[in-house]
Amino acid sequence: MGNLLVNGTLSSPVAGTNELIFAGNATQTISGSGTINVASLFVSGKANVDLNKSVGVDQAVRVIGKLNFNSNQLTGNASFTADGIITPIAGTGTTALS
Repeated sequence: MGNLLVNGTLSSPVAGTNELIFAGNATQTISGSGTINVASLFVSGKANVDLNKSVGVDQAVRVIGKLNFNSNQLTGNASFTADGIITPIAGTGTTALS
């Protein structure tokens, strides 16, 4: 797989079935000066994606691999599901509000 560089516009219909998929085990980046707005985004189990620009998603985001937001955002009305590739461990903690 590879990097996604958008200096124009990358968009799909809101009700479309198009899905932007990142797979593979090399780090991939989403970047550019343009606008990205897709129906769905999927980061597969071994993928490691650096979000170097904000991305609009209308339907669904599913992350099984790693998605590094940096200072960017996923925007839009999409549902968000994250499934870890590493088995979670139990723990306890304290939350303090000030």
